[in-house]
Amino acid sequence: MIDQSQDQSRDVYSIGVRTVVSSIDSAGNAEVCNILMTCMITGLSSTVPNIQDVCLDISKDVLLRFGWSLTSIHDVVLKAVTPLLEAKQDTTRKRAVATIGALVTVLRDDALDNFVTAVLVRKMQETKNQPIIFTLLQTISTISRCAGRRIGRYLDVIIPRLNSYCHIDPNAGPASEQLIELWENCLQAYSAMLVRCPLEMAAYSSAVLGLAIAFLSYDPNYIYATPATVPMDEGEEAWGGDEIGEDGWGADDAQAPQESEDDSSWKVRVGAISVLEAFLESSPAGLDQEYQRVLRALVLQLRERVPDVQVGRRWTTSRL
Repeated sequence: MIDQSQDQSRDVYSIGVRTVVSSIDSAGNAEVCNILMTCMITGLSSTVPNIQDVCLDISKDVLLRFGWSLTSIHDVVLKAVTPLLEAKQDTTRKRAVATIGALVTVLRDDALDNFVTAVLVRKMQETKNQPIIFTLLQTISTISRCAGRRIGRYLDVIIPRLNSYCHIDPNAGPASEQLIELWENCLQAYSAMLVRCPLEMAAYSSAVLGLAIAFLSYDPNYIYATPATVPMDEGEEAWGGDEIGEDGWGADDAQAPQESEDDSSWKVRVGAISVLEAFLESSPAGLDQEYQRVLRALVLQLRERVPDVQVGRRWTTSRL
């Protein structure tokens, strides 16, 4: 599988190995997994992207099932995967992030501390490559979701980094797919941190809530028609008279702008709702100060057009 001459059969071998990993019982995993991970670590150092991708997928599967029993190789795996966060291929970087997420759940505290403070933060300070910065931020987001309460120790380092990229420029037009994904990851990280370490997040919750409320109304590819702005063809009359009344009659026949088939901005709004839900779950005492702000944002979003976001908004409003 890690032989460079086996390109055509590598995917078949990969499926076979992943099937073995998913079906092996806990009693017999130690010897098999140690042998397998030795091969995977060798493959991770390959210069062939396809080999790296296959080894990352299998390593993630092994760590998710048996990571707790492979403590002796955690440091070696982390050292092998970390350079792939800066790989040229986007697919390889994403797989590296997912593998680190699987490892973080069982990683020792001192190793996690070194990785977050000495590796991730340092790399973010040194690199100027935008795609790599996005990958490092996605790694922080993944760690926030996978590390549990331990992530609370790093909020003073993580939160400012996430906040610096959660900015909507009203003059920039629709965001790129990559930026949408980054915002979605940041919002998921905020949500996870609010639930997993509410005490440590108390100092940041108001600012995070403000960001979530801003993203809740982010819909750049759609113009919501209002009675004052609805276009009418020459000679066409609104219902009930020559002018559009206060009740808005006459706006029903207006053609709303067509939304883009590639529009994924709804993912950001779903992420924003998840932050509001996490705040309600983890910080009920904070509602005394934030109730009106949250309620106003949810009411304004009654216009939401995407069913998945509509359901989330209704559920969050009900809980509020």
